Amino acid sequence: MFVVTSEVYESLIKYAKEKQDVEICGYLLGKRLLNGSFQTKIATDFIYMKNVHDNPVYFFTMDTNEQLGALKSANDKKLNIIGVFHSHPLALAFPSKEDLKYMGEAFSYIIISFWDKAKKRRDLEKESLNSFAITKSGLRQEIVFVL
Repeated sequence: MFVVTSEVYESLIKYAKEKQDVEICGYLLGKRLLNGSFQTKIATDFIYMKNVHDNPVYFFTMDTNEQLGALKSANDKKLNIIGVFHSHPLALAFPSKEDLKYMGEAFSYIIISFWDKAKKRRDLEKESLNSFAITKSGLRQEIVFVL
């Protein structure tokens, strides 16, 4: 399960709308709670990262110069990096083949989209945010709660 505060959720959606023509990306910070084999991740903060990919409409690559700063910031706040987020300006909020190549078991992967499948176009009034995790049994969609 992935829990995100309403402040973080609203900030991510606002930023994705502002940068609607490119994939935004960054880290979600928070805590992991374990109850036996059940894990809940709670995102209470985030760090935007610069997308330096040559084709930022369809892909993202985080600026490596900013990544060390993100790790330090998380450490200073006594939070963990629990997720990687990015947007899909022209696709649904599900991992692409490219996304799947780079996903690992360490984080949740949050994808934001405004794509309206029925209308085959972007609709900034209809956001979707999905979370995915890689497990030993493969890709798993996580339940997302906004608090």
